[in-house]
Amino acid sequence: MIGDDRGCLLHFEMQASKGTGRIISLGSMQKVMKESVAAAAQFIKTHASDVGLPNDWQENYDIAVLATMMGVPKEGPSAGITIVTGIVSALTGRPVRHNLAMTGEITIMGKVLAIGGVLPKLQAAIDAGCAEVVMPKENERDVQMMPEYVRNKVKVIFVSSIDEVLTAALMPKL
Repeated sequence: MIGDDRGCLLHFEMQASKGTGRIISLGSMQKVMKESVAAAAQFIKTHASDVGLPNDWQENYDIAVLATMMGVPKEGPSAGITIVTGIVSALTGRPVRHNLAMTGEITIMGKVLAIGGVLPKLQAAIDAGCAEVVMPKENERDVQMMPEYVRNKVKVIFVSSIDEVLTAALMPKL
């Protein structure tokens, strides 16, 4: 996931374990990022079958969501699509593509919302060697207005729903 307006890359890890449907936030997440986790959890709970999860997953698993670099406070409303993708990956066994960065917030209905700081986020993805970036469709004009040398270095996949995010980000089950 591409982080704050300074354009740093944040890495997330999600892990499923035996449990009762809890979504556990780990790392030093601030209020807005915890809200992203809560929105992602609500979306997953109500749309489980839509994203390929059994309806009873909550009775059998807990999900840990770790924003790495644990001692560094993390804030920002652009992690929702990353969190949903990681949770679906953890519960289905479908890996997330490693050459991909993503940024965007979600609603509890699965709509992808625009983000700020587009240029620094794209530059961070380019600097990290990402081949593609998943970004809200609402930010397409922001990308089109960027210098050509930035646009030519990374492919941007514009999305408006979490279904489109999962299609772009998840690989087939191993």
